[in-house]
Amino acid sequence: MLTLQWLSGILALCGFFPYIKAIIKKETYPHLLTWIIWTLIGLLLVASYFAAGASPGDLIIPFAYVIGEFLVMILALKYGKRGYDLGDILCFFGALLSIIVWILTKNALSALFLNILVDFLGALPTIRQVYSDPKSENLTGWIFFLVGNGLNLLALGRYTLVTLSYPLYLFLISLLVTALILKGK
Repeated sequence: MLTLQWLSGILALCGFFPYIKAIIKKETYPHLLTWIIWTLIGLLLVASYFAAGASPGDLIIPFAYVIGEFLVMILALKYGKRGYDLGDILCFFGALLSIIVWILTKNALSALFLNILVDFLGALPTIRQVYSDPKSENLTGWIFFLVGNGLNLLALGRYTLVTLSYPLYLFLISLLVTALILKGK
């Protein structure tokens, strides 16, 4: 299983390379706020996922995402979309609120689910963006994410609410964004 976990992490990380290339070539315009939120929440998700009982092997793909998210966030500072509306601002403050709630509750499982929720809120600007402009996102990158996340679901060492929640969420988000991109083609 660990080999499959490594493969899923490598595929997820590889998804960032065509995405990064498309950003630099100005073919993809990442939503800056989404990537700031995903980087911050990604770090919190790794910590809360581990604290809630995920094995070190289960953390491979979350670590891969944090590395890629950070790189895209840096590029989004120069190449990304910056237009914010009330929904985007609420998503950002939702992310900040999750940090405060986790600090106050000190409950890893609650923090994990709250962080998944806030990660989803952080995804909303990108989901809205790709819905209205499917060409704004890189299909190849999202297919890598989708396949990596699918393999990660198969590679889990054990299937519990804790270990399944974050990988299933990642799979569903990548499926949704990929479907929206394909719908626009």
